[in-house]
Amino acid sequence: MFSGREEFRRVLERVGFNGASMFFKLHTIRWNVPSACYPFDAERNAGVRTAGLLAGQTSEKLRAIQLAIEKSVRCYAQGDSFSIPKAAYVVAVSKT
Repeated sequence: MFSGREEFRRVLERVGFNGASMFFKLHTIRWNVPSACYPFDAERNAGVRTAGLLAGQTSEKLRAIQLAIEKSVRCYAQGDSFSIPKAAYVVAVSKT
């Protein structure tokens, strides 16, 4: 969505925020899951928007999505579980 801190600051300033007050941090975690199918199952059974999107798929497309997710998770194997890196920007700024 944004290429980095300065672009984020410029956009916030354009819409009336004080860019000089901005706190911006990339927060990273590891999501430890028991199996390669866990992320797909979690989204299908507990995700709000994603569950609705998945519910509208044909069985063939749903299986293809599941296999693609499982394949992408396998590279994060650690023993008999998986440790998936996740990140989010934490941003706070005051209004001008």
